[in-house]
Amino acid sequence: DPKQAATIANAIAADLINSTPAITGANPDLRVFIDQSLVETRTQIDETQAEINVLADAAQRTPAQETMLASLQTRLANLRSSFATLLTLSSSATANLATVSDPAVASTHPISPNIPMNLILAAVAGLLLGAAAAFAVDHVDDTVRGAADIERLSGASALAMIGTMPLNPKGPKIYWLSSLLRPHTAVAEAFRTLRTNIEFSTIHREVQTLLVTSPMPGDGKTTVAANLAVVFAQAGRQTILVDADMRRPTIQEVFGITAPSGLTSVRHWDEGTLNALLVATEEPNLRILPCGFPPPNPVELMRSAWMDRLIEMLRATGSLIIFDSAPLQLIADATILASKVDATLVVVRVARTRHEGLTRALEALRLAGAQVVGVTANGVTADRREIYPSYYEVDKGEAGGTGDHGAAAPKAAS
Repeated sequence: DPKQAATIANAIAADLINSTPAITGANPDLRVFIDQSLVETRTQIDETQAEINVLADAAQRTPAQETMLASLQTRLANLRSSFATLLTLSSSATANLATVSDPAVASTHPISPNIPMNLILAAVAGLLLGAAAAFAVDHVDDTVRGAADIERLSGASALAMIGTMPLNPKGPKIYWLSSLLRPHTAVAEAFRTLRTNIEFSTIHREVQTLLVTSPMPGDGKTTVAANLAVVFAQAGRQTILVDADMRRPTIQEVFGITAPSGLTSVRHWDEGTLNALLVATEEPNLRILPCGFPPPNPVELMRSAWMDRLIEMLRATGSLIIFDSAPLQLIADATILASKVDATLVVVRVARTRHEGLTRALEALRLAGAQVVGVTANGVTADRREIYPSYYEVDKGEAGGTGDHGAAAPKAAS
């Protein structure tokens, strides 16, 4: 309460003034006496000085007047001495007395809360906390965050930056095929960019067999392999997509294939057996070789002459064979297969794949003698216009006003 605060402040000042004589050791009655004596002595000095002036101005003084003048001069000297003594006593008695310089008055505005100052302090604190958080994330987070990290860790530029696809995790996996179902989106364009960059990266050597793998599960290797096979087939290459992930085969679900047979279904390869297992799709240049039933010993199958024979027969059957394999860091399947194919593509997921995971994966491939064609980033959470400027922006008049052509999903041939 402002009035109560002013009253308390003035009461404290008054109490301090009343307590000052006792604090400084002065007797109040003695101080009053000294002050009165000073006034009386000053008056007597003035009167005595006046009498002396009258006698001193007389032209002729009688002996009695001479005696009176001498007496008055003596008295004046004594009075002045007494006045000086009293003045000294008065100064020492009143030197530490307290007085009020400005009385307290009730304030018209509260000192708290100061909303403008609080807002300024909050903004400054927010900026400092944000900067500290950004610094901490930059130095603590060791996940791959973009093309710069890929270039620094792998020594080469990222082949493509594939944006995040808004998919329902529990929905049909056929919607993973953005390059076929939504060919005019930024994601589909990213897969076409990846196809072009792979072709440029291998222009000096023939690449007929390509392995797609990743450091860890969930990085998106199957999605990349499936869409890459679609865009290569759309470019006119006779493409065969092989589901070589014998631990968790997924290509079958992506393309809606229900046939239980696949590459693990036979023990000896011949041309007739391979052609019978290849599943045609509605994309004329794309066929699928499903995994079949997962075997109990995938590593041994990868090492065997049986796999060598399969690869040779696939080379004779298709122009480009893309293998979707198991992740690199958990098992040795992908490392073994990478040593048998012409090139290997590594897929990482932004903000998920760790630096150490990528470097270990690349080192494992190097030790296996694999030819790594490059690294691609998956799950880039950037706006379409940031990754690919509006080169492939489709006018709303096309594709039914949605920007997507309603291409049918590939299905297994009956």
